[in-house]
Amino acid sequence: LFAELQNAESSLCRILLLVQGVAFALALLTQQVLGGIVPDMLSLVTVLLAHSLLRRACTSMMAKRISMHVLMFLVLVGAIYLGQVTEAATVAFLVNASEWIVGKSQVAVEKELGKSLVGTSSHATLLSTGGGPRSSGTPIRIEDLRPKDVVLLKSGSTVPTDGRILKADTFTVNESSVTGEALPVDKSVGEKLLSGTVVVAGVAEMECTAPAAESFQGKLQAAVEDARNSRSEMEELVNRFAEIY
Repeated sequence: LFAELQNAESSLCRILLLVQGVAFALALLTQQVLGGIVPDMLSLVTVLLAHSLLRRACTSMMAKRISMHVLMFLVLVGAIYLGQVTEAATVAFLVNASEWIVGKSQVAVEKELGKSLVGTSSHATLLSTGGGPRSSGTPIRIEDLRPKDVVLLKSGSTVPTDGRILKADTFTVNESSVTGEALPVDKSVGEKLLSGTVVVAGVAEMECTAPAAESFQGKLQAAVEDARNSRSEMEELVNRFAEIY
């Protein structure tokens, strides 16, 4: 449940935002038409459905850290205490909607970056371990590949890690996921290959020059994870100001 609330693409997150939006709209409408307790009840529903704000505020408070989410949470509590329930609902809905938009944009960016990663490829065909005796080809997990391991590359396969060609006759790869170049590139013996590129034609033997985690795709994936988990300088500045405020 917690994971679904964090995922902007989940059905639960979308439904809660939709219900919150409807409750907020009805609160504004009934306040003008009916008045009384109905608008206040709908406004409270809107506040309670602001799961993103409440979750982030609780996380910051448990970490004994004052953030903008904590301040906005205090605004909600203060507005409700003063009887300004509609104002509290406005803050709750706007913050929740903005968090959903940010989350959805991050998911979209990650999907686009994921297209250039090795993706569904999980195994490679190992011909030799550490330059030792050759075999007819055994499956090996990409993360288990080490430098000097020799793997077999066939048409349609994805280069599992960085390496150099040991043996090939006619060998062509598509490097568009790495360089953006639309046209396939011919490769010959001794040339380097980057992980994530796709074999268009030919068969080759490649010697790995880096483990998967230190390959081009591994570093790219690590950079994506760091960007996802780190905060921008502006956010840090705002949070430092919030602590002083």
